Amino acid sequence: MFTIPQELRKIIFSDRMLIKIMMDCASKAAVEVLQSKGVDAVPGILLVVHTFGRDLKFNPHVHMLMTEGGLTSSNQWVDIPFLPYGLLRKKWQYYLLTEIKASLPQTKENVRFIDYLFKSQRNGFYVNPKLSDSWSG
Repeated sequence: MFTIPQELRKIIFSDRMLIKIMMDCASKAAVEVLQSKGVDAVPGILLVVHTFGRDLKFNPHVHMLMTEGGLTSSNQWVDIPFLPYGLLRKKWQYYLLTEIKASLPQTKENVRFIDYLFKSQRNGFYVNPKLSDSWSG
């Protein structure tokens, strides 16, 4: 599950196109993390967005199911033995904040806000992986 800080909820609530961007960024982060670790295969990915939490307040987050392997460019199946969780958190944060920054008016307040979210979340945005027994993170 890919989550966002509470401070971003108002922005996403006011621009629902950012929900699709959330999905795109989650997928891009997962694929790039694997590629950065030398995995030359594309995994199967299924994304679902929930826009509300259990308390029925607006709390957009992305659920991802990802295969434990992927197809190479020659259509060969390759197992993916790991998912670097720390790097995934940081990539998720980077891609999402970069896209949100591009969608906002370039005011000093918006630039400061995005910078604040980078600095205050040094470990990246919260990602809650539920890994199978065969994966490590």
